[in-house]
Amino acid sequence: MKVLIIGGAGYIGSHIAQAFIDNQNSVFIIDDLSTGHKSLIPPEAVFIEGDMGEYYFTKHIVQIFNIDTVVITSAYSDVCESMSEPEKYYETNVIKLSICLRQLLFDSPVEKILFASSASAMDATHHYGVSKRTMESLLMEYGTACNKSIIAFRIFNAAGADPNLRRGELHNPETHLIPKAIKAALTGNELVIRGDSVRDYIHVCDIAQAFVSGASFKKGCFIFGIGTGQGTRTSEIVRLVEKITGKKIKKNNIEKRKFEPDHLVFDGSKTFPISVTFSIGEIIKTAMEWEIERNN
Repeated sequence: MKVLIIGGAGYIGSHIAQAFIDNQNSVFIIDDLSTGHKSLIPPEAVFIEGDMGEYYFTKHIVQIFNIDTVVITSAYSDVCESMSEPEKYYETNVIKLSICLRQLLFDSPVEKILFASSASAMDATHHYGVSKRTMESLLMEYGTACNKSIIAFRIFNAAGADPNLRRGELHNPETHLIPKAIKAALTGNELVIRGDSVRDYIHVCDIAQAFVSGASFKKGCFIFGIGTGQGTRTSEIVRLVEKITGKKIKKNNIEKRKFEPDHLVFDGSKTFPISVTFSIGEIIKTAMEWEIERNN
């Protein structure tokens, strides 16, 4: 396959790129590097810097390289920021992506699109979740109308890092609990904890393998969940980070934000057949090893 990954310089996108490469596919990456990092891009991939919302840009790349499969991971994803800057999220996650889809679905060699949605789309209490649900609906309608195969993967809490330490989380600022807790443990800085919510953490490499499998899934338009079905409380994550790092964490417990659900765990409905190969302890261990490696 010739696979184009839009947002392939990001955390999830770069792991997906590596998984496709490891399965002997030709991989091409588009990213504007607004939140992505060149250092995360697999050296075997062809990288084209650019904006997916620029008219004809994506279509030009698809036609030049005769792309048959497209993975879309490009999006702003900070839930809190989406509440204070909603226009930023609708501009990129909806409007620019809609322009991009127009180029991919009409008069295009693309046969399949795999979309990185979010578990937040199921309970869209914030603008990030609404933007993901909006694009799911558009993709299902577009796919049916254009006779293309579409899979939207509702990803739960992506976590961990490549066990070979080639890539991991590089968000700035970092908003995810596990890397924040690891940094607090290793540096002695305070960790602000918002409530004791339950989340479903799944290793980013397991997510990447789901996308590879999705590329050869049967024809049609589908929405699937990607999670483990196992929930872990914030307090348990902090305890495990302390155990694995061997360091105590300075904690500052404050009230959680109203728009964040208390419990968000995959219920097994609309499940995609994947193998969950990393436990929560292994997820934290790979994330810790990546954090140490990138700071050496």
